[in-house]
Amino acid sequence: MKRNQKPRRLFTALAIALSGAVIGLGGVTFTTLQKVRSLTGEVTEMKNAAAEAKEYQTAMISQFASLDQSVSDLKEAIFGSDGADQTQPEGNGQMVDGVLTNQAGAEINPEASSDAGALKPPSGESTSTFSQVKDTSLDDLMNQIQANLPAGNGNWGCYVCNLAEGTEGSFGDSPMQSASLIKLFIMGAVYEKYDELSAAYGAEALESLIHPMIIVSDNDAANKLTTYLGGGDSTAGRAAVDAFCKEHGYSGTHMGRLLLAPNDVDDNYTTVADCGHFLREIYEVCNGTKQDSTLQHCNEMFDHLKAQTKRGKIPAQMPAGVLVANKTGELGDVENDAGIIYDTGKTDCVIVFMSEHLSAAGYAQTAIASSSLAIYNYFNS
Repeated sequence: MKRNQKPRRLFTALAIALSGAVIGLGGVTFTTLQKVRSLTGEVTEMKNAAAEAKEYQTAMISQFASLDQSVSDLKEAIFGSDGADQTQPEGNGQMVDGVLTNQAGAEINPEASSDAGALKPPSGESTSTFSQVKDTSLDDLMNQIQANLPAGNGNWGCYVCNLAEGTEGSFGDSPMQSASLIKLFIMGAVYEKYDELSAAYGAEALESLIHPMIIVSDNDAANKLTTYLGGGDSTAGRAAVDAFCKEHGYSGTHMGRLLLAPNDVDDNYTTVADCGHFLREIYEVCNGTKQDSTLQHCNEMFDHLKAQTKRGKIPAQMPAGVLVANKTGELGDVENDAGIIYDTGKTDCVIVFMSEHLSAAGYAQTAIASSSLAIYNYFNS
C-alpha cells in the first residue's frame, strides 16, 4: 500500500506543476496578444494619418496652382498681356515717388503750372468740371490726377479742395454707387434730428450706433439709424436721408436701399462733389471759417471721422504724422474713399475718390493711395 502512495504523490506534484506552467503560458500569450493588438492599432492610425497628409498635400498643391493662376490673371489685368504697365496711360503726367511730374521729369507745382481748361470725365455722363476755382493751377492738378489713374480699370471720379484757399476742382462728378459713403449722409441726417431722436431712443444709444457705423462701417448700425429716422419705418428713414441731402444741396445723392439689401430695384448713389462739400463744410465749421452752416454737430461728426480704422486708401501712403479723417466705401467692383487731411501746418485739403465697374478692385486701392499722396505733396511739399 505504501509503495503505491509514493508514485501517486509524484504524479500529483507533476500534474500541479504542469497545470501551473500551462496557466503561466496562457497569461504570457494573453499579454502578448494584447500588445500585438495595441501595436496593430497604432500602425493603423499612422497609416490613416499618412493618407490624410497625402490628401492635404494634394489639396494644397491644387490651391497653390489656383492662386498662381489668379496672380497671373491679376498681372495681366494690371500690366496687360504683353507685360506693359497699364497704370501710366498716354498723357502729360506721371507719378514718381508720390510727386506729379511732366514728361520731361520736372515736378509740377502750383507756381509752375499754366495749363487750364475743362476735363473730359471718364464716363461721358458727367458735364461737371471745376467749380469755384480761383487758382487755375487746380486745373493742371486734376488733369495730372486723371491721367495717372489706371486706364481700363473702371470709371473714376475725383474731388479736391484746397481748404486754405477755398478752391476746389473735380472730374467724373456724376452719380456713382456710393457703397458705404452713404453713411456720411445718414450721419448728417441723424445729427440734424438729434434732439428728436435722442428723446425717442436716447443719446447714448444713438452715439453707440453712429460711431461704429463710421469707424468700422457697421451696416447693421446704419440700417438701425435709418429706421430710427423713419420712426421705425426704414422706407420713411431712407426718404429722410434723401430729404436731408436735398435740403443741403447734395443733389447727386440718393438712398435707394438699406445696406446689404438687394439692389435690383434701387441703389445708393452719391458724387465726389457731394461728399467733398459735406466734408469741407464740417472742416470749415470746426475751424471757425464758416459761420452760416446749417449742418448740425459738426464737431461730433469730425471726431467720428478722425477715429476711422479703415486706412487702406487715402491715408495708406501718407507720411508719418499726417492726419486723415475719412470714410471708405467698397463693393465687389467699387472702391471709394472721402477724407479730410488736417492739421498739416500748411495746406489742409479734402480728397474724394470714387470708382465703379472695376476689373481689378485691389489695384484701385493702391491707385487711390498713391494719387492721394501726390495731392498732399502738391499742396505741402
